[in-house]
Amino acid sequence: MSLFSKPKAVLWPKSDSVQVYLDRSDNNTFSLDINLWKPRTEEELKQLGDYYRQNHINQISVLLPDDIIVTKSFIYDSKISKVDPTEIASLAKSQVNFDIKPELIEYSLSYKDDKTLIRSTIIDSVPYNILVENLTKLGLSIEGYWNVSSSIANIVATFNPNEYFFIYPVGKNEVTIFLAKGNAVYLTSPLKGVNLDIQKILNYS
Repeated sequence: MSLFSKPKAVLWPKSDSVQVYLDRSDNNTFSLDINLWKPRTEEELKQLGDYYRQNHINQISVLLPDDIIVTKSFIYDSKISKVDPTEIASLAKSQVNFDIKPELIEYSLSYKDDKTLIRSTIIDSVPYNILVENLTKLGLSIEGYWNVSSSIANIVATFNPNEYFFIYPVGKNEVTIFLAKGNAVYLTSPLKGVNLDIQKILNYS
C-alpha cells in the first residue's frame, strides 16, 4: 500500500524536528524544529497545527523510526496456530532496549515444512504514547502508523519480490538494517558506533 494512497499527508517525527510531506506538486514539504517525543503544550504545537489548518488537512499518516516499532522474527520447530504475546515478549526482550508490553505486540504466522515462522512487531510504549498524546492535541485523524522499513519495503516490492537486506542511515555512525521479502519485513535492527557489527546481524538472520 502506498503511503499516499489515503490520506494525502505524512508526518515524520524525528529526534529534534518533524517533516511533513504532502501529495501535491508544489510546496509539498514542511519542516519544523520541534521534538514530538517529549510532552508538548497546545501552545508549543500551535505552529504545526496552524500549518495543517491552512492546508485544509485533517487526516494524516505517521511515519515512525524502526527503534519505536521494532520487527523481530522467530522460528518454531513445529506447526502452531497461535502464540501468546507474552512468549514473544520473552523471546525478544534481549534484542530490544526497552520494556516490552505484550498488549502492544502484533504478530503473523507462516509455515514451511513442519516449522512456523513468527513475524512480530513490537512497540516501545513510552515514546509512542507521548507522540500519540501530542498528536491528539492537534485534533488530527490518524489514518495509521508505519515504520520506515515497512514503507521502504512497500516500494521495493513493486520491482523486487525476492529476499534482501537494506541498510539506511539515521544519524552519524548510526544505521538501521532490515531483512525483507516482498513487502514483508522480518527483522529490523539499529546499529550504532564506529564499528558497526553488521556481520553479526546477517549471521543471526
